[in-house]
Amino acid sequence: MRRGGRIGLVLLVAVLAWALAAASARTGVTLRPGDAGWALLRGATAKGLVAERAALLLPGFDRRSAAALRLRVETAADQPVELELRVDGELQTRVFVDGPHELQETLRAAPVDALRLDLTTIGGPIRVLSVRLSPEGSTPWAAPAAAALFASVTLLLGWRAQREALPLALLAAALAALVAALPFGLATWPASWPSLMPALLLLLAGAALGLHQGGVAFVRDAALVGAFVFGAAVRVLFLQSTGSWDTEYWKAWMHRSREAGLTQAYGPADAVPAGHALAQYRGQEEAWKVDWSGRLFVVDYPPLSMALWAWSSRLVDAVARRLPAFERENVAVKLPALLGDLLALVVLPWAWRPRRRRGLELAALYWALPVSWLSSAVLGYFDGILPPLLVVALVAAGSGWAVVAGAILALATLVKPTAAIVAPAAALALWRARASLGRAAAAALGVSIVVFLPYAIDGTLVTALVHCARLFRQDTLSGGYPNAWWLVGHALTYARAHGFTGPVAFAPVRLLAVPARSIGTLLFALCAVHLVRRQPAGIRAACLSGALLFLAYGMVGVGVHENHPHPLFLLMLAAGLATWRLKALFAACATVYVFDMLALSGIGRFHGPRYLWLTPLAESAKSIRMALGFDLTLLLTLLHLAAFAAALAWAHEEAKALESEPGASVAPTAL
Repeated sequence: MRRGGRIGLVLLVAVLAWALAAASARTGVTLRPGDAGWALLRGATAKGLVAERAALLLPGFDRRSAAALRLRVETAADQPVELELRVDGELQTRVFVDGPHELQETLRAAPVDALRLDLTTIGGPIRVLSVRLSPEGSTPWAAPAAAALFASVTLLLGWRAQREALPLALLAAALAALVAALPFGLATWPASWPSLMPALLLLLAGAALGLHQGGVAFVRDAALVGAFVFGAAVRVLFLQSTGSWDTEYWKAWMHRSREAGLTQAYGPADAVPAGHALAQYRGQEEAWKVDWSGRLFVVDYPPLSMALWAWSSRLVDAVARRLPAFERENVAVKLPALLGDLLALVVLPWAWRPRRRRGLELAALYWALPVSWLSSAVLGYFDGILPPLLVVALVAAGSGWAVVAGAILALATLVKPTAAIVAPAAALALWRARASLGRAAAAALGVSIVVFLPYAIDGTLVTALVHCARLFRQDTLSGGYPNAWWLVGHALTYARAHGFTGPVAFAPVRLLAVPARSIGTLLFALCAVHLVRRQPAGIRAACLSGALLFLAYGMVGVGVHENHPHPLFLLMLAAGLATWRLKALFAACATVYVFDMLALSGIGRFHGPRYLWLTPLAESAKSIRMALGFDLTLLLTLLHLAAFAAALAWAHEEAKALESEPGASVAPTAL
């Protein structure tokens, strides 16, 4: 197909996705006794009888404009009945019902896309004959525009220039339209599925045509598109949820950075008096704290993380003004991690050129698996921004681009210090490529100077450095990551906590008579030497060493939180899962990572009516930890230790295998 034909097909897909998503987003809901969606009216019998109360909750219902309500009821006995209607908890109207009656009301717009109706009868039962809700006003543009953009990008990413391109385009348009309607359709599909029929029919038509024309090749392409759609759907669904408790710290930092300015994020110039820097770093003196929502928070992330959150907050306030303030905050703290997820879709195909197809498959795997979206979109952890930056830094190092490698690694470290874990792999990759380590170090130093210079000018440099350095003094043996320190902490605390089979308690470092931090640092250094000393030249080897360094840090480091080793997975995918051993290692580590997060944080908190329907799922996630009668994290720790031991044993053989892999040492393209 010529370039003009390809562009036309992409435009066709965008128009189709927009039209289908617009139709789905503006759909109304009709409920009648006996219909599939009747169960949404809680408190009503299958025949519509309401004895005292009934409630209808519609998460995701479009409230940007007014909505029309038509309620048909009749008395179930001979006497008249008083009917009270409440909307979002507030009284809308009271009427007397004597025989058949139709109630028509206009429901005002609201800042949250969710609707709750409560019916209360006084004096006897009534029978509900039908409920009809229809959004009014103009057609929404956000969801259809997102669907059109997503369908176009998906098609371009998965393009195979074969005759199944048209059915693949139809498939992408239909799936994108369904994703755009997901927050509404998922909760109310029994009532709203007829409006989704055009997209579903187009989906079936595209699949049938593709199977007829492309066979197995189309199935592979469809699976790739489906993975992209699924990953997007999960992120769209959870974007406005509250996430883990850690997000409260980041909201406080975000507000401080935005309101006081980046150079004042850690406090004023006198927050660290002269001669008190060391005492504050060691924790012997209280550090300056920001007061937000009645709580005090120490600010200890690097400057670029503060900048990302401040910019994210301004962006969300500018483009999502109709959202309530707490939902805008939820979105803003998650945006940097979601940006990292999106960058991963670009970085992996770039890193795997000329084998771009392999890079797309690995990117789709990362995008669809919960190792990415559980941390970023669901729980709101910040670590998702790091993996694509580290892949670029290690690819640059393996390609011999010293300045690029040093600059990107410094930028990543100033976003979150755990990025420095891959420094040994980057240094050895540069040395193998006969590139200048001095130029890389100079580039890193230059980036650091540029970032910290505004703080020096404003007189807050010492304050910023002290607060950032405090991040390295973790107070617990393990911050929730299932490693050997987690077991040691359990052994020290189980008697005074919940018993041996009870939930593992967070054990302070001071409970151990030996210098745990020094021991952890020494163990990591030994592991690093073992892992990188035989690292061959090339980008795949650099990425694999970087991944194994993150695994080693997670297993032997002190104070590691459950989210810290997040870059492990994208780095492993960048190296390629070429052998069964690497596939098994990836699967074991991903299983431990996901279930440990679920055990400690569940699927986050859900504030507001938009997510009330997810409450049962959230409660189920909370029960995972003790479902076996003992703390699941203990079992995960044993699995993780076995995987780590295997990784140490296999590291050198996997490095040798990478030396002979085609393209392992080829630079993708110049940046």
